[in-house]
Amino acid sequence: MFVFVLAAWASAAQLVVSPGDDLAALTTSLGPGDEVVFNEGLYFVDGTLDWSHVGTETEPTRLVAATGGSVVIELASGGAVVSMLGARFVEVRGLTLQGVEGLNADGFAVYDGEDLVFESNVLRGLGDEGFDLEGFNQRITIRGNEIAESTGGMGVQLGCDDATCATSESVVSGNWIHGLESSGAWGIYLANGCTGVTVSDNVVHDVVGGGILAASTEHGDAHIIERNAVWSIGSEEVTGRGIALSGAAIVQNNLVFQVTGDGVWTGSASTLEGLVVSFNTVADTGGYGLYLSEPWAGLPGMVLANNAINNATGYGARAPDEAFDAGNRVVGNRITGLVDGLEGGFEAGGGALDFVDAAGFDFYPSDVSTLRDVADPAADSWVPALDFNSSPRDGAAPDVGAYEYVGATNPGWLPAPGFKGTAVVDGVVGAEVGGCGGNKSMIFAPLLLLLRRRPPRGRDAGT
Repeated sequence: MFVFVLAAWASAAQLVVSPGDDLAALTTSLGPGDEVVFNEGLYFVDGTLDWSHVGTETEPTRLVAATGGSVVIELASGGAVVSMLGARFVEVRGLTLQGVEGLNADGFAVYDGEDLVFESNVLRGLGDEGFDLEGFNQRITIRGNEIAESTGGMGVQLGCDDATCATSESVVSGNWIHGLESSGAWGIYLANGCTGVTVSDNVVHDVVGGGILAASTEHGDAHIIERNAVWSIGSEEVTGRGIALSGAAIVQNNLVFQVTGDGVWTGSASTLEGLVVSFNTVADTGGYGLYLSEPWAGLPGMVLANNAINNATGYGARAPDEAFDAGNRVVGNRITGLVDGLEGGFEAGGGALDFVDAAGFDFYPSDVSTLRDVADPAADSWVPALDFNSSPRDGAAPDVGAYEYVGATNPGWLPAPGFKGTAVVDGVVGAEVGGCGGNKSMIFAPLLLLLRRRPPRGRDAGT
């Protein structure tokens, strides 16, 4: 039985729903300020729920789980659990969307949405995309969600490969994405034409197709890809890539390891420009730790700086002949493993001794690490203010790779299945990200913690 409460001070209403209620009827026609609270339990739906609501900035429409309850919405048939066409200012929090065996359905299918928030939801067993954003979407926040156990789709897909649809000015942060079994599935996929998307503090592992892909921005605003952990990518049959890049992006403080293919790969889109790859740690890859498929020479705004690559018995880095020119910045990289085509801009790393416990996934610099205090500190190398743990960087003598040494032991989260323990949300350093409780234990910090670098270049310069 549902409960309908009309606020005395406004026309907004709160609906409290329970298993057995007709969700399609009760959640379809909501307005600004309306809120649906789901009591704990399992809700069965026969077809796609239409949540194409239009709230306002001051009165968003909300669909949320009751405090402390587990809310599961199971779809028996249909192309998506929830469809949102033209939705504006809608927030969805704390819900679990799941499919049944043999059903290929999206979790949230969004088309032409604006100012939407999806936080602390669970999408599992759907057989297709967890989040499928088509049309032209703006200011979408996908934060602290778990996306798991899909046999056929991406974790998060933004846009269309032919750039006929795209997502911009959006955030994909603090999510836990795992168990995607399709050979074509990526944890996070930014298609051609998407611009200005921040992908941060996500945990992506056990994904067959690839970790994070950022295609061409078509001369639009650069993506920011930072502080993500990507591992166990690919399979015996599939050569998976950790992070693949074909457009303007600032790619920093990421940790990539145990990948069957290349750790960080850069592609050959005709609009490749403004790509900054700096302060990342890559280890234990079946292909090259870093692979440039095409030369960067002649491309504006290209930076490869202060990355730590460790493939002691394998392939370190590869670039084609005459890959770079004076317009590219290649400096401060530390590489262990075979190097092919790079004629400068790197020195030999110290192998496993560079890390506290590489075998145990602790890639924090050891006391004897060759990564410490040797990174190029110039502004042109885009030194980030924070490291993978959200610890402050030493701007004068930073460390190479994703971590900044601040003591003998790693003070942060160690890669393991689950949400990442440390993140920055809306400019604020937080202790936890993800899960039904959302972001917790927030510790306020100055907004200078964004990037210690020069401002983003204008479009003519490649971003």
